[in-house]
Amino acid sequence: MHKSMAGLALGAVLSLPAAPTAFAAQSIDTAAFTITYQEGIFSTIGSITLLDESPGAYSFALDTLNEDMAGVTAQDVSGLGELASAAHASILRIDANAGYRVTGFSLTFTTFGELSPGQLPGFPPGFVSNEAGVFMGIWTPTSYQPLGSQYGPLTAQETWEFGASDLTLPEVTDLAFNTWLRAQAVGVDGGGEFAPSLASASIRDAVLHVEVAAIPEPGTWAMLITGLGLLAARRYKSMHFSS
Repeated sequence: MHKSMAGLALGAVLSLPAAPTAFAAQSIDTAAFTITYQEGIFSTIGSITLLDESPGAYSFALDTLNEDMAGVTAQDVSGLGELASAAHASILRIDANAGYRVTGFSLTFTTFGELSPGQLPGFPPGFVSNEAGVFMGIWTPTSYQPLGSQYGPLTAQETWEFGASDLTLPEVTDLAFNTWLRAQAVGVDGGGEFAPSLASASIRDAVLHVEVAAIPEPGTWAMLITGLGLLAARRYKSMHFSS
């Protein structure tokens, strides 16, 4: 009895759907679509990682974007001022498989920044500024649609998100990403003393979420229409020829 129950339990475990294996790649195939970094955008090709999947949604870490936007820091310790910046641009292609269509995209990410102006008694504080910007848009063979952008000064950690659902998209869709970081710092030089200033900015944990829906094949539509026709005929016959 114990042996048969153990075998049943093992069979139940083996029948459970396997969790997605996280691996970085230029192109990833799913049941609903293929997602690929397009060549020719960078001198080196970027990578993505499949983080999670369900029947109607997939999540991908944007590895290369996260690497490029890991952070910039400007620290003026000489009085000459310091400026630091970084930028990223990429295009991902979504190629839907037969029987599926992509219905929505969203982007989530975290921004972080620090602004620490130098201070000296009797002198104005040092100058510090930072900025992070994120833009995402959809390109199709016939149209372009921006999905949102966010930017602004950063003084703490914030979570940003934007996107759109219930989209009508063709089989092949390109997603364009543009991101940038900037930090500037100027210290305080006065009275024979110097107070350094520091500014930093980063974008972290950028994740693309893709929504999908299954669509009936043409044969399925034909069967459905035929079935509805037969049902209507039966009802008509029942209403007009029953005794």
